[in-house]
Parts: sequence; C-alpha cells; structure tokens
Amino acid sequence: DSGSVAWESWRMPLLAQNNEQTRANVAATAEKYNGSTDWGYSKQKGAFACNTNKCNAFVGDVTKEAGAPASVKGSDGKSRYPLAAEWADKNTKIDNWRALGKNETPQPGDVAAYKLSGGGASYSGHSGIVTSVDANGVVHGMAAHENVVGPDNKFDRSVTPTVVYRRYTGDE
Repeated sequence: DSGSVAWESWRMPLLAQNNEQTRANVAATAEKYNGSTDWGYSKQKGAFACNTNKCNAFVGDVTKEAGAPASVKGSDGKSRYPLAAEWADKNTKIDNWRALGKNETPQPGDVAAYKLSGGGASYSGHSGIVTSVDANGVVHGMAAHENVVGPDNKFDRSVTPTVVYRRYTGDE
C-alpha cells in the first residue's frame, strides 16, 4: 500500500527530530541541577536512602523529567532505575536506550557510565549525562558526586577507556 510508505517516509524524520529534542532536553535538565545537593550521599532522595550513592538516581530523575525515562526490571520483577554498572553493560536491556558502538561519537543528552569494582552493595560504577562534546572531541558530563551535582570529566574515553554511552531512542 503506497499510502503507508508515504506515511513512513515523513514520519521517521519527525521521530528522529523528536528524539534529538528530547536528548537536548536531557542535557539541559542535567545542567540545570549543577550545584544541587539533592542527590548528596547523606540525603534521602525518593526511594534512595540517606548514606547511599545516587549518581544513578540523578541520571534516572533527569532522564525521566526530560521525557526520556529509563528503567530495567529488578530481580523482584518491578521496574526501577538502572544501576551505574547496568548503564555500563552493553548487554543490559534498558528500555528506549541503546548502547553506542565504539566508532559512534557521544552527543549531549547521552548517558555515560563505567563500572567500578570493590563497591559491594554501595556502588557498582559511576553514571552521568553528557552535556557537551568540544571541538577536540572531549566529552563533558554532569553527575551526582558525594555532596553536589557538578561537572565530571571522567566520562571521556581518554580518561576512562571503559565508558559506555547510551542514546535515547524512545520515539524511533
């Protein structure tokens, strides 16, 4: 049916444009929280108790607020935000988000994460939001740190070669 082909031909660019706008919203939302102490280690934030690391809560809250929610099914069968190590594991299925290939360049609004060992139940890695990529290809990010949300330079592969980037694909 030629009608459905015509529909698809103009629908796909619109969806890609929507996703581009959504990713821009993710980056802008992350930057808006620069300096916030809401995700601090010693604070309660939603379901996240005091004295817990909350970089993944920051990523989950920001992506949700920006219209690009991310979730995984926990062992209890309930949906929850992905842990940092889950963002960093290309084999973890995160609804509406895909891992970038080695040769793809991250863009603002992508999630960046890498695994860390030795954290036990207190941490599995570190995650944040890509806010810009400069002319030299250096990736700049925003993340929740111990006391405050702020810039993070560890999401660039020259600093952390194991970083995995994920891009929102929800409308595609």
